[in-house]
Amino acid sequence: MAIKASELRKNLFTLLDRVSRGERVEIDYKGAVLVISAVRPTVSKLSRLKQRDILRVPAETLIHSDAREFESEWENEDRELGS
Repeated sequence: MAIKASELRKNLFTLLDRVSRGERVEIDYKGAVLVISAVRPTVSKLSRLKQRDILRVPAETLIHSDAREFESEWENEDRELGS
């Protein structure tokens, strides 16, 4: 069922969000039915992320009392790099 153009105007961004998720919206405008649809639905950037193993130190090492020492070393390295 087509919505009226006035409803499109009131809810433009909500309807565009629906279209971007793949839904098709029909609008009745001056007797003609217009269709808004996405060429391809948008996909969340987070859903495209690949899981990577970036923590090269075992977690128990970080919990250990030496964690403060690691932190201190990292801060020194940051200072040396100008961060």
